[in-house]
Amino acid sequence: MREYYADILPPNSPLPFTSTANIEKQGKRYTADVVMFDGLKAKLQIIDTPIPSFKWLSLDGGDIFLESGVWRRVDHPT
Repeated sequence: MREYYADILPPNSPLPFTSTANIEKQGKRYTADVVMFDGLKAKLQIIDTPIPSFKWLSLDGGDIFLESGVWRRVDHPT
């Protein structure tokens, strides 16, 4: 999971998650529970193709973005 996701990011960027668990493979799709940079949980799916793609199946705490090499949460106004 780490290698596939790292291929999607700009060079030398940190991963947004710190650990993975419960990795399941179904054909070319890998799904895993991950712990994010801020300790919240998420479920990530990666599709193993020549150009890997991904989607968040769940993302506790909301959207994330990479800014100056640091992952952050989107601050949605209420």
